Amino acid sequence: MVSRRVVRKKTIEVAGLTLLSRLLGLTRDLLMSRYLGATALSDAFVTAFRLPNSLRKIFAEGAMSAALVPTMVQSYKDEGRPAINKLTTYGLLIFEGLVLLTTIMVIVGADTVAHWLAPGFSPAQVAATASFLRILMLFLLTISSSAILAGAFQSVDHFFTPAFGPVVINMVFIAGLAICYWFALPPVVLCWFVLGAGVAQMLVHFATYYRLGFGFCWVNGKEFRTFLPVMHKFVLSCVSMSAIEMGLVIDGMFASYLSKGTVTLLYYANRWMGVPHGVFAIALSTVLLPQFARYSQQSTEKVSFYLLEASKMVAWVTLPTMLGMWFFADKIFYTVHLSPKFPLASANEGAFLLQIFLMGLFFCSINKILLSVFYAFHSTGIPAVVVMAATLSNVALNALLIGPFQSAGLAAATALSWTVQTGLLIFLLARLFDVHIDRKMFGSFVMRYAAQVAVVGAPFLGLYLLLLAFITHAVPAYISYLLLDTVLLWSWVGLLGYLFVRVLLYTRKWFGIQLHFME
Repeated sequence: MVSRRVVRKKTIEVAGLTLLSRLLGLTRDLLMSRYLGATALSDAFVTAFRLPNSLRKIFAEGAMSAALVPTMVQSYKDEGRPAINKLTTYGLLIFEGLVLLTTIMVIVGADTVAHWLAPGFSPAQVAATASFLRILMLFLLTISSSAILAGAFQSVDHFFTPAFGPVVINMVFIAGLAICYWFALPPVVLCWFVLGAGVAQMLVHFATYYRLGFGFCWVNGKEFRTFLPVMHKFVLSCVSMSAIEMGLVIDGMFASYLSKGTVTLLYYANRWMGVPHGVFAIALSTVLLPQFARYSQQSTEKVSFYLLEASKMVAWVTLPTMLGMWFFADKIFYTVHLSPKFPLASANEGAFLLQIFLMGLFFCSINKILLSVFYAFHSTGIPAVVVMAATLSNVALNALLIGPFQSAGLAAATALSWTVQTGLLIFLLARLFDVHIDRKMFGSFVMRYAAQVAVVGAPFLGLYLLLLAFITHAVPAYISYLLLDTVLLWSWVGLLGYLFVRVLLYTRKWFGIQLHFME
């Protein structure tokens, strides 16, 4: 059995690297805002980049992990590294073959795909999107092979390299943006840098794979049959993992009919919402997936207990994060995105969209944990049906809300669809596997935690307002501008946030709050 200390340590390891990646992503977005702004051209690049990036999350990092990791955990326990070598070999041959076929189809039909992704684009925007797609789709090939190797790493509880991969990608991406911005190069050059980032990450993964003592094996036709159950789970997992990404693609399709730059604003707002989601929820679900796979073989009571504790951890992180980011949403867009190509009106709209997305942060995050429980029981068909239902609800809500609320309606539809998915997953886990989240215990935790956040947060809010008044009126105008209207704002606001979290940790027992993974 893996101890809570190991889970906590691995989660912090993955979350730390993910946070580094997100901070680099902040730098990336800052440069992107200045390079492309919120314009028709930025809409074209975002639309083209979103397809391989979404397929990466669905097809590579999502479905492949869900299908391979539980199987690899069991195979490693029964047969050791030779079994992992076999599964990885077949995975690369079969999955990469499917990815290659998908890539070729998109490249050949890039104009049609671009029009399908953004039916409201002008002919010039469609042409630009297609030209970007022909390069960016190759990025999927590199990233999918890294995801397969990451499955082998997780089977032996090695999470560092998969979490470090996005750091590598962002570093190369940032270098490409800086060069393109400085020398005023066309966005097609940036596409080649993105492809180079994928290649760099792939090389890091292969180096780690051999360093951990893994290898490859010869293909055997008879043994291939043992891989068919994995393929079956993979196909269904593709649907299950598509909830968030399909929602964004659908939002983009609807947004293409709105004013120029709306696609870009939805992209940035969701990326900011994805910071806490990626730093914590994905990190925790990544670490817990192999653990749930082990627990599912012992007792449903144990799975229920760890699901409750994981849910409490998600709430513990997302509640103050949601409140903080909601409060500072306008500052986030002003300090990071505001530029000659990203005007004040766009920054205000982006901040409002972020606030709407944040309303669904808890549900978006807990869905990752709930899906991991289904995969631990080797169930992929049921989550696939749930995700399809949530996606259909997203489409219906988009059609209903876009007219009166424009881009805000699209963001609200996506947040509501996450809520629908949460409710369905919880209901089916209890009905089919007798796995429950104790509502009384969870409700009591939330009430106690809300009280703690309110009591601890009040003096911090007062301190923030005092510092704000001091910087505004008592320091030189230029320094005040730097500390309030540029990214330097986050130097002192970030310190306040860190102290707030430390106080929450220190005082949690005063409010009767118990967190299994923090004890």
